[in-house]
This record gives sequence, structure tokens and C-alpha cells, in this order.
Amino acid sequence: MNQRSCSRVPTSSAGTTLIELMMAVMILGLLFGGAITTLGRGFFEIELSRDSVRVTQLLQSEVELLRTQNWTQLEALKGTSTVSLELDSSGDPIFGGKYTLTRALTTSKVDQLQLSLKANWTDSRGISHDRTFYTIFTKDGLNDYYYRTI
Repeated sequence: MNQRSCSRVPTSSAGTTLIELMMAVMILGLLFGGAITTLGRGFFEIELSRDSVRVTQLLQSEVELLRTQNWTQLEALKGTSTVSLELDSSGDPIFGGKYTLTRALTTSKVDQLQLSLKANWTDSRGISHDRTFYTIFTKDGLNDYYYRTI
């Protein structure tokens, strides 16, 4: 056996070509781009979910506040008005004035008022969202029971 024939390296595996390197960089770029896009979408969905929960809590809080009113006080609130949200400790609107609540209280039947509460807000992408809550108050109904017994 000749010693030269054993130590020969095939010429086809001499190194990485520029095309192979460019393909690897392109694949990695697609993977990282997809991951960053997915992360951004996830953060947006989290923001949307938080806003939805917060608005639901604000609407429920307003309904509970109205349930503590007697019939005369509820009738005085008839019409459409903007609900002022609470102020924080520095005197600024809560949540930076991001949410707008509109209350519409109308007579639907005798001794019956229909309440429509609508919340409106704009997310970080500039998309406007709204959520509406409807309920009915009746004279001598649940709200008057709460008012008289507390």
C-alpha cells in the first residue's frame, strides 16, 4: 500500500460555498422575522384582552352604582349623557382618559327604564373598539329593594 493514497482528501468537501452561507442566513432571517411578528401579535392580543376586561368592569361598576339609586333618582337620569370616570390621586382621569362611557336611560314601558351603557376606546394601533351593555330597571324592582334595605 502506498501512503499517499490513504491521506487523500476528496475535493468536493473542501469548504462552505457563498451560496450555502446565504441560504443559511436567509432561513435564519425568516425564522427570526416570524418569531418577532408572532411576539408583536401576541402583545396586541394581550392589550386587547386587558382593555376588554377593564371595560367590562367599568360597565358593571356603573350598573351597580345605578342599582343603588331609587326610582326618583333614576328617572332624573333619563336621556343620554357621558359618564365621568373617577379621577386618580393626582386628579387626572382614570386610565388616562382612554375610555369613554355613554349612558342612555329611556322609558321602554310604564314604570320601566331601559339602560344602555356604551364604552368606547382606541387601542395602540389606532383601531376603535366599543362594547355595549343593556339592562332594564323597573319601579319597585331590585334597585328599589337595595335602596330601601341598605
